[in-house]
Amino acid sequence: MSDQGERTIMATQLASQGYKIDVPIMVWGWDPSQVTSLRESYGYSWVPSALQNPIPVAPGLTDPGMQSYDPNNPPAGSIAV
Repeated sequence: MSDQGERTIMATQLASQGYKIDVPIMVWGWDPSQVTSLRESYGYSWVPSALQNPIPVAPGLTDPGMQSYDPNNPPAGSIAV
């Protein structure tokens, strides 16, 4: 789909049905190789799929009262890096 609005609607529908949607790659059209390389360089082993909660604290950082990123226990439905 060339229209980002249509991709957004379709991605939301598919995510609602349980499909894993990698928003930057599948919706925004970012380069998969570059996105993966950046994620790896920042220490991500998984990222949330569309409609999942965002990661509150980046890998390697801590913030009192916030849940730290756990590279070994991704939530069900998340996307492996």
